[in-house]
Amino acid sequence: MATRSERIALAVRDDVMRRTGGRPMHWVMVRDVAKGLGLDDDVVEVAVRHAIDEGWIAGEGEPIRSICLPANPMQQLS
Repeated sequence: MATRSERIALAVRDDVMRRTGGRPMHWVMVRDVAKGLGLDDDVVEVAVRHAIDEGWIAGEGEPIRSICLPANPMQQLS
């Protein structure tokens, strides 16, 4: 059973997939994903880091402000 953090990380990944049409390396803003999912900044930050650690998305910046699907599409399906 997935943890709450993992479910939110998957929701972030799915939202990035929707926003980019599933195209890798098309960047979206974390704040837009957070707003679209109705999540606050702290929750999104943890979820984004989890999704990056799992290889589901890639991120840029510190703090991470932009995210995308990774160049290797097989990572998205893990």
